[in-house]
Amino acid sequence: MKTSLTALVVFATASTTQGWWDTGHMTTAEIASQLMKPDDVKTINTILSRWDGQFPNTGEITTAAIWPDLIKCSSKSAICPSPAVPSLAMGDNWHFVNLPLYTNGSDWHGLTSKDGAKLIQASFGGFGLNTLNNALSTVQKSGSNWSVNYLVRYLLHVFGDMHQPLHAVTGISSDFPNGDLGGNSYALRQPCVATNLHAYWDGVGNLYPGNWSPTMSGNDPARVELTKNATALIQKFQGQADPLNFQQYSSLSWKDFVSAMSKVGYLSLVLESYDLARNVVYKDIDLTVDGSKKIACPSSDYQKKVLDTVQLRFYLGGSRLAVILTQVAAQLRQSTLVTNVHTMMIRGGKPLVPPIAIEPPAQVEEGSQLAEATPQIDLPQRMDAPIMMNTPERVPSMTRDARVRQLIFSARAIGQRKYKEIHTYDVPPNKVDLDHPLETAHEAKLLKDYTMLAASSKRAGKSEAEATAYFAMGIIFDNLDEFERAIEVYKKALVLLKDSEKVAFRGLVHSCIGVDYQLLSSGNVAYSGRFVAASSTELEHALTYHKNHLDLNTDDAGTFVAHTNIGLTLGSLARFTEAAKHHQEALRLAIRLNSAYGQSIAVGNLGLLASRQGDLATARACMDQHLQLIQTVQDRSAEVNAWMQLGFLSMREQEYEKASRYFEQAYELAKELNEIGVMKQASCYLGIARGCQRLPALFSCVNPKK
Repeated sequence: MKTSLTALVVFATASTTQGWWDTGHMTTAEIASQLMKPDDVKTINTILSRWDGQFPNTGEITTAAIWPDLIKCSSKSAICPSPAVPSLAMGDNWHFVNLPLYTNGSDWHGLTSKDGAKLIQASFGGFGLNTLNNALSTVQKSGSNWSVNYLVRYLLHVFGDMHQPLHAVTGISSDFPNGDLGGNSYALRQPCVATNLHAYWDGVGNLYPGNWSPTMSGNDPARVELTKNATALIQKFQGQADPLNFQQYSSLSWKDFVSAMSKVGYLSLVLESYDLARNVVYKDIDLTVDGSKKIACPSSDYQKKVLDTVQLRFYLGGSRLAVILTQVAAQLRQSTLVTNVHTMMIRGGKPLVPPIAIEPPAQVEEGSQLAEATPQIDLPQRMDAPIMMNTPERVPSMTRDARVRQLIFSARAIGQRKYKEIHTYDVPPNKVDLDHPLETAHEAKLLKDYTMLAASSKRAGKSEAEATAYFAMGIIFDNLDEFERAIEVYKKALVLLKDSEKVAFRGLVHSCIGVDYQLLSSGNVAYSGRFVAASSTELEHALTYHKNHLDLNTDDAGTFVAHTNIGLTLGSLARFTEAAKHHQEALRLAIRLNSAYGQSIAVGNLGLLASRQGDLATARACMDQHLQLIQTVQDRSAEVNAWMQLGFLSMREQEYEKASRYFEQAYELAKELNEIGVMKQASCYLGIARGCQRLPALFSCVNPKK
């Protein structure tokens, strides 16, 4: 049958679906969006939009509502059109609560919906209530964008699920004494519009059977019709009182709101659905099971009853969800998660960069600290000496833009490439390395002073002061790229510290030696994680010293550095599985330290490692997360590199249109930062991506089909 509600949409693209079906979830969420204030919608969407990279078109309230079903997809199909195949089924039992109910309408062991607490205790399974309560608890406590994004998506979805009566019960009868799994056990004889009773209600008797798709946004006809349908349902039911009066929770403080939802709000919703299952779902339907364990397809009158019931549930679910999300939005604005939002960059009317909240990295006042204010992925991480040691300041690593200019676009680099094109042998080494820092009178004087300090400390028997002098000399040699000389003096410091109780100092020296061996391993080529030499003696030495650093059990920050450097070294030794484990451990420590920078480094290194092994799906997931984290700490230079890396991945996946957008993003940002080298590099790759994008059309013109 067809309803007279003109905005009711019946999509022709699907015959089998999942969920309260996607259309039901999106309708409920769209109603909530239309009933909320625009600023509150924008706040929630700010969080949700951060996952658009891997899950396109799930970055707003309406479309994010289907996400918990989408992530269960283990293969791409008409009902699972996500570009990613998440295959994440561990949350299946988060969507329902199986409260026991006799399908013949009698009380289950004398219990009714008035005995809510006892029914919950008697539940046959399902963690729907727990999921809803955990979502609000996470919003209240968490400083993690990822955690809040994850649980808000489940809140949107499961709150809608709880309005589907068969998500709140398991029907008990002589045919199914252990419960019918929310109607799933009642298979329907075919032909019928659904395979079982639960699916019949999920799809509203096949009157709301549509599916979400990655392109269902903006002016897409399906999205336009869904929006119209939500508006029509609001107009139809807006004057009708809410039996649970969720509006009463709108004026509560956040603390009182969370308490009220936990104690009353969510439970009353589940019990309301319980009564609907008892008084509507299992009534006026023939539940006689035949020899094939099936029941008759419901009548047209039953289908009309389902439609009337569910449309009201959509409206009530949306209006109640609006109250909850308004409270959530207010709480998010008081946290650090959606403050100081970046300005979005717009291309063709669409945001290329989701708005990112600023989450400052944790500042460690004592213990190990990174030497770099803005550490870079794919490079060894150095630790800074405590201020009290009064050692020379380390020269920061060359910026990525400076490296690109020097190694790709400098006159000498261009000359070397031309030389190699003409000759079959390498460019003869220069007697003077033009890229090598020159020792000035200042460094010479410092080295002389520290040499004298080491000698005087030795005469006075002050071994730790002598070790400190040698350590200071090592920093000076590092600044001059004299890594072999630096290792020599660092080792002298280690000998003096052999029996010292200054474990952190010993760990620091081991780390410095390990990094220097890494930098030596690549010879005249600047070292990065891209360099691989499985039999390199220098890399084996680096691994030994980094492991020594790790074994000294320094603080979490020092251990993070050790795991990061071990991961890079193992990657250069082609021991990729071991490398990944250390980068994962670095990520765990960064999360524990609440360091957004640390998390960005660890997940970025994991992405590059996966890319070099050809695991492009993992690489993209990691790089998407790296981009979000680096935007969080406002390291815009690193953000340029993140967009470049995403562009490289898209090129390898032959997604040239997406690659063009990423390279254009990198180009515009590099131009704004005046990073000329990276801007030129991005421009080159942008041209390549656009060329690849247009090649099929070009070839079709050259060789048109007959």
